Amino acid sequence: AAMPRGWPLDAALALGNTNTPESTAALAMIAARDADDRWMRAAVLSGIHGRIGEFLSAYLGELGTISSGSLELLMDLGRMVNDGGDPLKQIAKLDAPVSRGDIFEVSAALLVGISEAAQKRIEMVTDDERILAATHHALDSANDPMRRQLAVRFLARCPWPVARETLLKLSSEPGNDVLRNAAIRALIGFDESEVVATLLAKDRWTNATPEIRETILSALLARPAHLAGILAVVEGSAFPANALNLQRRSLFLKHKDAAIRARAEKLFGTAIAGDRPKAFEVAKAALALKADAGHGRELFKTLCASCHRLDREGYTVGPDLFDMRNQPKESILFHIVVPEAEVAPAFAAYLIETKDGRTLGGILASETATSLTLRMPLGAEETILRANTTRIEALPGSLMPAGLEAAMSHQDLADLIGYLKGE
Repeated sequence: AAMPRGWPLDAALALGNTNTPESTAALAMIAARDADDRWMRAAVLSGIHGRIGEFLSAYLGELGTISSGSLELLMDLGRMVNDGGDPLKQIAKLDAPVSRGDIFEVSAALLVGISEAAQKRIEMVTDDERILAATHHALDSANDPMRRQLAVRFLARCPWPVARETLLKLSSEPGNDVLRNAAIRALIGFDESEVVATLLAKDRWTNATPEIRETILSALLARPAHLAGILAVVEGSAFPANALNLQRRSLFLKHKDAAIRARAEKLFGTAIAGDRPKAFEVAKAALALKADAGHGRELFKTLCASCHRLDREGYTVGPDLFDMRNQPKESILFHIVVPEAEVAPAFAAYLIETKDGRTLGGILASETATSLTLRMPLGAEETILRANTTRIEALPGSLMPAGLEAAMSHQDLADLIGYLKGE
């Protein structure tokens, strides 16, 4: 009989305490109906240990159209199956026959869960036509974003030779921000030096929007394996050092690896801070030029909007800039060239390192006795449990990168200031 929609979570929890074929079938029915409710998924999965294969068979028998919640449940099942061994062998142990048309979604989701939990890639021969054909068929489903994102997540768990070509292509695919960003994050999960060199290539960086730049940088910097590669592209002048703000430079200058610290000191050191007064005097030439505020607005969207908001453009991470219109142009120029000269306490930069090896930086949006919430460029927020941190540090200076004016001509500076003044 169909179960009434109002069944509470404790019904699923109670069924989990009864290990019978009937209770397994009932849990599968609930999961098939309510997989999009994360609390119901958690309640169902909490009671199926020891009968995962039986539950999966019953669940697939009940399941209609696969939704994003269904995929999350299958991935969670995969994580529960994990015993640290080869993912392909583990999925075979489930012994749950599948005769569905969406076999790719079921198998890929299970394998992603097993692989992520085991922290092992899905080892396969590169000419396994069945798996690769299904993956590429899913990626060709232009009107099915859920299948495409699952395919990218699956490729992220495959060996580099299998995933390389497709992920590199998708990471620059225009017109689909969600898929492109998913491919970028998948690429960054690989330690190959080609990843950094490709994502931070000069032509790619120059043509990237602020959103793409921030997606790439924040993901690369959060993964310690890529820090040496980032230094290499800066050393080779392929990537502008001024794209890294003070907080991000601190990742290198305070790194536990002495070799990385030495390279960062040579690249960054105190040169930026020390040359600010001189840079300000040089930049004053922009104040004598006639401003094109329309061009200044485009510069604002490219250089500033990831952290500042003005005229309903941009993100509220740093201070709102509307009051800047009351300031003289020389003062505005000073704040652009010497951003660390005045940092309000509410906008202090923080650096957080986590036990899983990530490094995050941003504005401290809120905190409790047990957690911290960082607000990062593009307004993204992440909450980290204090128990999962290894280091929390308030940084001197501003999140805004010093040396921003070095990437602009005097006319660009004049145009940007003209827009900030509201001309």
